[in-house]
Amino acid sequence: MNSNNGRNLVRDADSARDAGQWTKAANLYAEFLQKTPKDFNITVQLANCLKEAGEYDRSLSIYQKALELSATDSDVYLQQGHALKLSDRKAESLASYKKAYQLDPRNQDALRELIALGDTANLGGPEAPSALDVKTIWLDITDLIEYAKHNKSLSGIQRVVANLASYAKKASIDGFRVIPVIPEYDRFRILATNPALVEALTLIFDTPGADRKLIDKAIHAIYASRYEVTPSANDVMVVAGAFWIYPHYDVIARLRLRGMRFGVFIHDLIQIKNPEYVHRDAVEVFQKKLVDILSVSDFVLANSEFVASEVRAYLRDKLNFEIPVKAVLLATELRGRVGRGTLIDQEIVDICKEEFVLCVCTIEVRKNHLYLVRIWEKLRAEFGDKIPKLVFVGKWGWDIDQLQRYLDKLGCIGDWLFVFNGISDDELEYLYERSLFTAYTSFAEGFGLPIGESLVHGKPCIASNTTSMPEVGGRFARYIDPFNLEEGYRAFRQVLTERDDLNAWTKDIRDNFKPRTWERFCFDFYDEVTRYHHDLFGKDAQINCILPSERIIRGGDQALMAQANSKDKIVTFSAGRRSGWSYMESWGVWSVHRRATLEFRSNARPHSQVQIYMRVRCPPEAEAARLTVRCGKQETGLELTSTDKFTAFTGVANEHGLIRIDLVAHGRFITIGDRQCFIGLSALAYCQFDDPLARICVLEKVMLY
Repeated sequence: MNSNNGRNLVRDADSARDAGQWTKAANLYAEFLQKTPKDFNITVQLANCLKEAGEYDRSLSIYQKALELSATDSDVYLQQGHALKLSDRKAESLASYKKAYQLDPRNQDALRELIALGDTANLGGPEAPSALDVKTIWLDITDLIEYAKHNKSLSGIQRVVANLASYAKKASIDGFRVIPVIPEYDRFRILATNPALVEALTLIFDTPGADRKLIDKAIHAIYASRYEVTPSANDVMVVAGAFWIYPHYDVIARLRLRGMRFGVFIHDLIQIKNPEYVHRDAVEVFQKKLVDILSVSDFVLANSEFVASEVRAYLRDKLNFEIPVKAVLLATELRGRVGRGTLIDQEIVDICKEEFVLCVCTIEVRKNHLYLVRIWEKLRAEFGDKIPKLVFVGKWGWDIDQLQRYLDKLGCIGDWLFVFNGISDDELEYLYERSLFTAYTSFAEGFGLPIGESLVHGKPCIASNTTSMPEVGGRFARYIDPFNLEEGYRAFRQVLTERDDLNAWTKDIRDNFKPRTWERFCFDFYDEVTRYHHDLFGKDAQINCILPSERIIRGGDQALMAQANSKDKIVTFSAGRRSGWSYMESWGVWSVHRRATLEFRSNARPHSQVQIYMRVRCPPEAEAARLTVRCGKQETGLELTSTDKFTAFTGVANEHGLIRIDLVAHGRFITIGDRQCFIGLSALAYCQFDDPLARICVLEKVMLY
């Protein structure tokens, strides 16, 4: 066969293959191989076409010939696995997929098949640290996994965690490895998992029409791969998702005493700064968990300069300690795509034949959709049907009764207003690309990702001038006051009636806007994490909260919320529970071991004697309950009753003003629920022992409590 004939055969075979004419393509490839039997690439193409034509036995024999030519090609084992699976030879297909993955752990298609077949055991993965010089960033992915259990697409916060996990598998991070963890905070266990499986889960979400069954299998594989780890002084742990979903952070306080560093990525403080837009229960949960996590954090990262400034203000105004806060601006880059797109709903296709303005966000009171509806009413009253349609894309959220009643009264849905819930990512991009421009008039945001998405698509955005939104859009978006309807009306009217201006604005975005990539965000995020670890390495972990003298310091959630809702700073003894204690309850806390320790920073003089009062009790039906208290070298024996009462003893602060109180319970104690409880602590106070006025002051407060 001369070279021209060979090239023509391959060209014709490729054309037939691309047209889906599998048998024709196979015959042409086979004819070429009769003269050049050792051409590896064409051998693989022949096998692939035979497989697609349903000739599985023939395809498998050709795959074997390909492996004789190149025994370490991961993709051939992958394709052979497909042919075996289609032949109902599950065990052999599983072995072929495993071989493909072992040859190339980057082969996500092979890993996905292993997940689908339910066999990801013995794939390998990171080992627990075995040497002192191993440095690890433990990335908490609990929020990502919990969200994945109930959804088929990722929201903004979970997308952050997913990208951090995926980036860490591909990049070198200043001598650190990054391992995802799914801790059991309530059981004081940190459990690591296989990074490859986490990345595979993310890629499933990035595939159009994500398969719910495959997602569930991926989650099961991730849980099955977990193993317990004990972070050390070489390590840092970071929570980048929804920190308020965890029961408590007591295990973090313990790990910090061993030298581990801990940081949290905060997306917004809307629950605190704008509670009118959030359900009351959610506000309380967020407030409690924010104090909880800040009390054990070495540093805070925030998704914008605006949020960073709010966190600093919260630390200054509501807490009595400071920790460093740094902004790491989120990405505006669109997510990666895997596989073919899905079909676009016909209603969306029809809408895109006309002009429309797009608004993408959850439909809830904070997002201010009613503002846009009223502006469109005014525009239609002036210009009639010449005004473009308005399209809302997002799930129905919280506190939308007023909006729904208003829309029902107008009868505008399906006329000039269209609302889409649960559409695919492909359909969303289809709308973005065909929109005239976008609107994002939310009252308050931590970031405002749809503004960036709009600009990435080359579409202008009219956005709110509040919170972080101007930081996201920069000079490429235009801003209005979301509380001023007339101002908003004038802004939208001007853009819709002056099309030359809109065209110039659009061109400027397409020519000059540069999206911030996820790779850049992840690099900056891990750069800050490693920098904080370097700065703090070898230094003693500091107890964040300072308990001031000469005042009653309560514990429990009720006390915390009372202070949060007042002008007072939030000060509880929660962060002083060093060991032996259960989780905080509404009234205070139980010790769940006979031996428990309190340790807190004070403003007592170094090495000075202090007078201490603790309001304690034992469980009901406890017998012969007594308490031994040691503080410094001083030891005191106290009686315990089932009624809360203050007991007094003396102790000594150490050279740094730190007060450590060791408690030992004696007697017979009962079980409460699933816990054996010993000492109930609801309040404490202290003062300098050699200051008579201070002692009288504290005693009066104790007697009146």
